[in-house]
Amino acid sequence: MRETWAVGPVGDGRAPAAEAISVGFMLVAQFSMIAFTSAIEPLRLANRAAGRELYRYSLWSEQGGSCAASNGIEVRVSGTFGEAQGLDMLIVCGGLDIHRPDHRALQATLRRSSVGGAAIGAVCTGTYVLAKAGLLDGYRATQIQRALIVAASCLRVASAGRFER
Repeated sequence: MRETWAVGPVGDGRAPAAEAISVGFMLVAQFSMIAFTSAIEPLRLANRAAGRELYRYSLWSEQGGSCAASNGIEVRVSGTFGEAQGLDMLIVCGGLDIHRPDHRALQATLRRSSVGGAAIGAVCTGTYVLAKAGLLDGYRATQIQRALIVAASCLRVASAGRFER
């Protein structure tokens, strides 16, 4: 991380402060709003409690513009998956019918970011996309049961709960 200097109520200008961690939320069509807000709100609250920006977050989708959650609410995003660059962390926000869309653009972004050192994670059924991208190979992962049933039809799930292609 690059070094910046804290000013104002969180520092006197003499002590270095870590640069904000950039977190990209990758919103898949029909994403779960409750899972998304459960992931993003702690970052907002941490920033507020610290009195400075610890986390900088942005939203991305396949088409850019906006993305509809499973509850029908449209959320405006910063751009397309392919445009998401230089993030410290990417979180895939899954939801309904995760197996139906073609996730190739998202998978490419996740692989590229992972190779570049970004942390990769998922909420709700987003783990399915990570598995399809090969990012869970050799790792243990959790998944909700309905998505695991879908994953089992597309991936081989090892007895230890690992996804295998």
